Amino acid sequence: MNASPEAYQTFFEEYLLEAEEEVIKSAVYKKTFILRDKFIIPYISPVLEKKSKRDIIFQFTSKFMDDHSAQLSASGPIDSFTFGKKEATALYELFGIDSALILNIFQDIQKETYYGKLSKPYHGLINEVPHKLLLVALMVESLQKEYNEVLESAKYLYAFTEYPIIYRKFWPIGVKADVMEYTIEHLPSSKFKSRKTSNVGGLLKYDMDSTVDKHSNRLKTGYDHEYLDLIMRIRNTIKNTFLNISTQYYKNFKGDHTQYKQSGKRDDGSLADVEGTTSTMASAIENTYNKISVNPINIKIISLVSEGNQVDPGNVKSFLNQIFTSKNNKLYRMIENTITAYLSKNPTNTSIGSGEFMNFGIALFRSIATSKNQTYIEIRQILNMWMYDIVNIERYYKNAGTISNYTRAIFNYIIFLIHSYN
Repeated sequence: MNASPEAYQTFFEEYLLEAEEEVIKSAVYKKTFILRDKFIIPYISPVLEKKSKRDIIFQFTSKFMDDHSAQLSASGPIDSFTFGKKEATALYELFGIDSALILNIFQDIQKETYYGKLSKPYHGLINEVPHKLLLVALMVESLQKEYNEVLESAKYLYAFTEYPIIYRKFWPIGVKADVMEYTIEHLPSSKFKSRKTSNVGGLLKYDMDSTVDKHSNRLKTGYDHEYLDLIMRIRNTIKNTFLNISTQYYKNFKGDHTQYKQSGKRDDGSLADVEGTTSTMASAIENTYNKISVNPINIKIISLVSEGNQVDPGNVKSFLNQIFTSKNNKLYRMIENTITAYLSKNPTNTSIGSGEFMNFGIALFRSIATSKNQTYIEIRQILNMWMYDIVNIERYYKNAGTISNYTRAIFNYIIFLIHSYN
């Protein structure tokens, strides 16, 4: 059988993880149900039975992601955040527990399941972040009861406990953004996972999905050792992902390779037509603006973005009409900045009608909230001018969440419209 280098790389990484897991399982353990009997049944199950409580977990996760959208929407690990005891306080309060309770239950599991020499790494993983065991419990209960939103939330939150630890391990003195952007853009094809996702949040979720899916049947058994195996497997999977990225990053750092310096080169090292790219950008901006000026309202796209953001399509159409008919609405600058931002980040893919542009555009809404990039700042300023000066959104709505949903719907409409005209 002739397998590609990428296939061998994937097989090798999976083989190492499976081999490490078998070493874990070779330790002596009993089939105990301590987490289920002492934690899930008395503390987790009664809370998750109530939809209102499940909604709180979903809202908590969404807010955390919004608050850290700049880090999660970045193409690579440029910056980090914390998800420690302080950040998890709301979850502890929701279930009426504390870290001491979790650690006591964990000590019982270690003692009763006889992990022996393997107790030390497990001890470190949980002692550092006790709410990992809470998040595992949420995943287990959600798998059993099909609480899909809670399962998705728990997977995201668990990844957020791992990311800061692994980030500090591989980039203890921080990251140069231009080097990281170049690294992500030029990762070898063997680093396949980074090609399937568009940002850090997506990469973390990809690892969590694949790991939990492989473990799901075992988690349903209720055995304590399966929960601990999952904890170790998640750490190893995410660690290996970022190890691959860090290896390439430090090679590029040493070689002083940056997205800015290398943007005039193709992947094979030959010079790209920078003048041609600039011409393509100018042409795309002008043509898009002219088309939107003639046909600014697309009912199908309005329905799509309204449904996606859970807002009224009639209101979205009304707001768009106000924006497009307003003098000095800076529509040209919005189109120019959006296309420029995309082509600056994707110099090798100049198609505005591509899926890559759509992925970039949807993620851009979160990036503009905190980015210090001048182009992103101006996009945000124009969007705010539309919503607060032209539409006067606060005249209709006071709830911040509703205002955010309409703002995102308007922004997504522009992204969809630009895409449709290219």
